[in-house]
Formats: sequence, structure tokens, C-alpha cells
Amino acid sequence: MALRTLYRYYPSKYHVFAELLTTQIDTIKLPESRSGSAVAEFMAEACRNMLRHKHLAGAMIISTQAVRAQSKASGYHAMRDVILQVAGVRVPTEDQIQAARLVEQVTFGVLMWTVGGELDTEQAIADVRLACRLLVADVFPEQES
Repeated sequence: MALRTLYRYYPSKYHVFAELLTTQIDTIKLPESRSGSAVAEFMAEACRNMLRHKHLAGAMIISTQAVRAQSKASGYHAMRDVILQVAGVRVPTEDQIQAARLVEQVTFGVLMWTVGGELDTEQAIADVRLACRLLVADVFPEQES
């Protein structure tokens, strides 16, 4: 595809990468298990998948934040909603919404540290697992609902 054609649909390279991340989130295959402990494994696997292409992961995350800042957009909660689904939560409480948001934020932070060379992939996955377990321990159900 010619760059001119690409920029007809996307105003900048940031918009291209942000759309790529959005598409990734929208097509995530959910695990069959639904529980608080499933969140840690799900996010660890999502982290592993993103880190297969570290520089692309970094570009998508940075671009998403740049597009949000430019447009002052809010209200896109696709990843948070996926986390709640994996936890087995149908009607979330405020605490559950906050925990899901924190899981997403921590995972993005760990991804950025890894892309920046501070962690290797296995350290990142271990950190995401631990953070998720700590964040959801008292908030999400352990049994499928």
C-alpha cells in the first residue's frame, strides 16, 4: 500500500499503530476458565504475545497514548472489559473496575520496561503474573460465575 493511501485513512503513524493495538484487543481469544486467578495467566500470555515483537509492542503502546493525549479521548475500555470477562465478572463493582484498570496499567508499564531493556521477557511475565495475583486477590471471584 502506498503511504499516501495509508495517510488518507490515518492522520499519522501513531494512529496506524494505535489502530493495530485496538484490533489486537478486539480479537483476543478468551480462556475458557473464568476466575480471578485466570486473569494472571491471561495477562501473562498476552504479555508474552506482545513481547514476541518488542519494538512493535512499544510502538503500539506509545502510539495509543499519543493518540489519546491528542484527542483527549476517554471512554475506550476494551482491555479493561476483557479483564473483567476473564475474571468472570458480569456486573462489576467500582473496586472490580479499578482492579481491572490497574491490571491493565501495570501490564503496560511492565511491557514498556521490557521494551526499554530493563527486563527480559521471562522477568516481565513473572512480574505481570505476580502483580495480577496481588491486584485481584480480594476483588475477583475464584470460582467461575
